[in-house]
Amino acid sequence: LASSVDAVDKSVAQQQGMSEILTVIQDVGDTTSGSTLVKSPSHPTGRIAMNHTTQRDGVNPDREYYQMMLGPWLLNKAPAANGASFDGERYWHSDDFPSFANRGVSFTTWFRNVDCAEGASCGTFLMSAHTDKARSARCWSAWLETDGIYWDAPGGDPSFGYPVNGELSEHYSNQYKLRSDTWRHVAFVFNEDTDDVEFFLDGVRIFSRFFGKSVKDMDCGAVNVSVGFRWPGYTYGASVEYYDMRMYVGAPLTEDEVFNIATAPVPPSPSFGGDDQSRARQRCLYMSSPEMTDTTWIDAYGHGCDWYYSNKAEHPSICRYPGVGDECPIACKSKQQCFNIGTYNKYFAWNSIRRIEASTPNGTLCLGTNRSRSVGEPLNAANDSTIAHNAEVEEKRAACNAWMDQIDTDTRVWKWRKDVNERQPGTVRVNLTECQMLAEAVDPFCEFDLQQVADFTREMQANGGDFTLGFWVKPIGTQSLTPDGRFMPSVHFLTSVSPPFSHVAFGPFQSGNKGEVRTRTACVEDELGGRTEEIEFPSSASLTDWTFLAITKNNADFAKAASDPTSQGATATVSSNNGMLSENQGSWSMCVDDPDTPLFSAIEVNYPLLISPVMMVPRALPFGLIQEIYYDGVKPMGLRGGPLETNADRASTKIEVEKEDYVEKSALM
Repeated sequence: LASSVDAVDKSVAQQQGMSEILTVIQDVGDTTSGSTLVKSPSHPTGRIAMNHTTQRDGVNPDREYYQMMLGPWLLNKAPAANGASFDGERYWHSDDFPSFANRGVSFTTWFRNVDCAEGASCGTFLMSAHTDKARSARCWSAWLETDGIYWDAPGGDPSFGYPVNGELSEHYSNQYKLRSDTWRHVAFVFNEDTDDVEFFLDGVRIFSRFFGKSVKDMDCGAVNVSVGFRWPGYTYGASVEYYDMRMYVGAPLTEDEVFNIATAPVPPSPSFGGDDQSRARQRCLYMSSPEMTDTTWIDAYGHGCDWYYSNKAEHPSICRYPGVGDECPIACKSKQQCFNIGTYNKYFAWNSIRRIEASTPNGTLCLGTNRSRSVGEPLNAANDSTIAHNAEVEEKRAACNAWMDQIDTDTRVWKWRKDVNERQPGTVRVNLTECQMLAEAVDPFCEFDLQQVADFTREMQANGGDFTLGFWVKPIGTQSLTPDGRFMPSVHFLTSVSPPFSHVAFGPFQSGNKGEVRTRTACVEDELGGRTEEIEFPSSASLTDWTFLAITKNNADFAKAASDPTSQGATATVSSNNGMLSENQGSWSMCVDDPDTPLFSAIEVNYPLLISPVMMVPRALPFGLIQEIYYDGVKPMGLRGGPLETNADRASTKIEVEKEDYVEKSALM
C-alpha cells in the first residue's frame, strides 16, 4: 500500500510539473530560446562588381581563390536596377567573370534558406552561365535544391545531372537537407583529374558522378553568370542568403581542403548589426563540438535534459521552454547537426542481459570463447559444451601455474597489485595469482563471444587505437553493495588472466569517491611497469535503477602532441548516465596494436549484478553521440527487470539458456 501511494504521489507531481511547464510555454508563445532570425541586407540587383585579385586561403596555404561575394547577403526579389532585366536578377558580366578555360573549377559558400516553407522544394543556384542574358539556355551551372543538386553539361553524355535525396548519400535524410535557416557550407568541385562533379555538404563529400564530358571543356568563353534564385524563365525559388562565396580555379579541392574551409572560424566581414561570432553560432554544429553536449542544467521545476527527452514525443512544445534549446541540444534536437556519415560499427560481448552471481566470495570470472552452442542448448554435465568448458578451466589453471615463476618479475602483475591495494576499504577482488581461486571463479554461464572482441580490436587498431565501451548495470540486492551500502560497479576487462592485466577497469578505487575507470598500457614503462590514468565517475550508480557507464578513449592523437603544440594528445572521457568527465592523458598509447591480442579476453565482476551486452565501438565517439545512446536506451532499459535467475539456475530446470535479443543489434539491450 505504501508503495502504491508513493507511485501515485510521484505521478501527480510529474503531471503537475508538466502542467506548469506547458503554462510557461503558453506564456512565452511560439518563440524559441534561440536567437530570432535577422536577415542580412539585400544584395543590390544587377551587375556585380568583380575583384580580380586572388586571395590566399588562410586554412589551405597552398591555395588561392577569387572572392565572388563576401556578405552575408540576402538574395531576394528586390527591384531591378543596375542593368537587371527583372526583379531579383544579379549577375557577373561576361567581361568580369574569371576564365577557367582548359581547367577545372571549385565553388564554395555558406548558404541558408530564409523563406523556403518547411517541406517545400526550393531551388537556387550558386552559378548559372548564360551565353545570352535574355535567354534561359545555360552552358554550365551548379544548382542547389532542398532535395538534391543539378548541373548542366551541354553536349555531354548525359547533358545534365539531377541526383536527388538518397542518390546523394544514403544518409541524406530530412535532418540534413537544406531546408532550415541555419548556415550550411556547400561546395561544388568540378574535378579536372577525374571529370567528376563532387558535392560537399558541411565539409563532407556526399556525392560524386561523371560530369558528362571533360571538365576542361566546361568553360564556354565569355558569358554572363547569374547567382541566386532568378534567371530568365525561372522564378520559382525563394529568398536565400550567401556568405563568403569563393571560386578556386584549377586543381580540384581535396576532401581535407573542403573540410578545412567548412570548419574554420568565419572570416571577418562588415558588421550588419550583428557580430561575426553571432553568425558563427547560427552555423550547423558537428557532434564533436562542445556546443553539441547536454549540460547539467535544470529548469525552474527541477527537470533536467533527460526529462525533456522523455516527454518531448508526447509534448513537443516543452522544448520551447526558455533555455532548454541551448542547454539540451541533444535531448531536444534544438541545434542543427552538420552532415556526417553518422554510422559506426558496433560489436557486442553477450547478446542479452546477464545476471551474474558470485562464483566465489570475491567475484566471478567470465571467459571469452569462440565456441558456439545452438540456441536453447543447455549446459549440463552430459553435453560437449560442459566438457569444453572444463577443459578451458584446466587450461587457465595450467597457464597460471606455468606463469608462477615470473610472479615477482612480470611488470604487469605489479600494476594488478597496485589496483588491489588502492581499492576502497572492504571491497574485494578475485586473487588471480592464486591458481585454485582463479579456477573456482570461472562461471561457464557468463561466457561471451571472443570473436566479437577480436573483430572489434582489429578495426580499433586500424583506427589508431580509438574505442568506446558502454554498458548498463543494475544491482540485484544487498549482495551487490559495498560494505558501506553503495553500489559501485566493479568490472575489469582483462587482456590476460595470467599474468593478470587489464587495459580498462571500472571499480571502487580510492581516488574516486563515486568509483572510477582506469586505463593503462604495459608498453610505456613507469616505475610500476606501465602507465595508468584514472577518471572518476561523474555521478554515483543507482541503488534501484539501471545505470549507464561508458568510456571513450582517443589513442590516435597521442602521436600528435610531439609535433603539434595545440594537440592534447590521448584523451579519455567517462560517462555515467548523462554526466561526463574528460581528462587529457598525455602523449602515451595504450599499445593495442598486436593483431592477435583482443582488447580483453575475460571479464571479472566482483559484486553480483545485472549487466547488459557490452557495446564495443572501434571509434572515439563524441560525447553528444554517447548522450544519444543513453537517451535511446534509458526508457526501454527502465522496463527491463532482467533475469530473475542465473543461467545456471535456468539450465538446471531445462529452460533455454540462450535466446535472441528483443531487437537485433539493439544498442545496449
